[in-house]
Amino acid sequence: MIFFTKMRVNGDEFIVIDNRQHGYCSAELATLARELCLEKSTLASGGLLVVEKTRDPAQHFFMRAFNCDGSEETLSGNGARCLAGLAFQSGIAPREMTFGFSGGIVHATVDPVPPDPSTSLVTLDMGGVDLGHAQWHQTFSFWGRNFVYHALSIGGIPHCVLPLDNLEDLSPSDLIPLARGLRFDAKRFPEGTNVNFLERDEEGQSVRLLTYQRNVNRLTSSCGTAIAAGGIVACLSLGCSSPVSVITPGGISEVTVRQDTTSPERVRISLRGEALCLTKGTILFDAGSAFRTSRPVCTSLL
Repeated sequence: MIFFTKMRVNGDEFIVIDNRQHGYCSAELATLARELCLEKSTLASGGLLVVEKTRDPAQHFFMRAFNCDGSEETLSGNGARCLAGLAFQSGIAPREMTFGFSGGIVHATVDPVPPDPSTSLVTLDMGGVDLGHAQWHQTFSFWGRNFVYHALSIGGIPHCVLPLDNLEDLSPSDLIPLARGLRFDAKRFPEGTNVNFLERDEEGQSVRLLTYQRNVNRLTSSCGTAIAAGGIVACLSLGCSSPVSVITPGGISEVTVRQDTTSPERVRISLRGEALCLTKGTILFDAGSAFRTSRPVCTSLL
């Protein structure tokens, strides 16, 4: 039996478990993610988030994130906001916290949103982003048309950002083949890439963002590292002011981009937006099933 919490950030829904006492191994967690977080699951299609012990006394916990196919991500921006909100609400960490992930550390600040105890406003300091290997103003030809894109990595996650004058000019049936053309271009992106379509408003205060995620191969409601990538491109290439509002189908996040004083090729990024606890529940297993027949039971709404 495992207790879980279902969380939502920007339309992205996750199952969160505390593994500090259970000590489930990576293979078991991957199996659990596949069973609980199927693409059309009513429980959560965003993935599985895991709170684990940290060996660093400066950190409050360690974060792991599993996709619905069982693969493990380096970092989930939306997932990190979920964990920060839950860690504060459940007493795992104080309002200002630090936690680790496989690619580094994250600092977060959580503010309650009264009168709703299930909602928190989370500011996530994602630290420095190295743009030394970013590729700016690249050209990709598709359908006899040249598209300009910018490629960069956020927390070890590759992103390709295509600025468009108007997202409405291309329907989803047009965007998906274009996204797949880039995502599976092994010469440009040997590990694949997330593909983001970005539209700037006239005032330069906000952008709209649509993301095709490489781990699920479809357009999604939101992706935290994509929001960060879109914010960087908006501020550094499209002339938007920081902080910039990034509007996705799942909601709105505020992205702050500032120069990192340690290097001219680095910027510091922070995301700000709401994290919502939806429900708590229990995952039950048949005797000896080893996660093969999990039965989630939601026990109470927050």
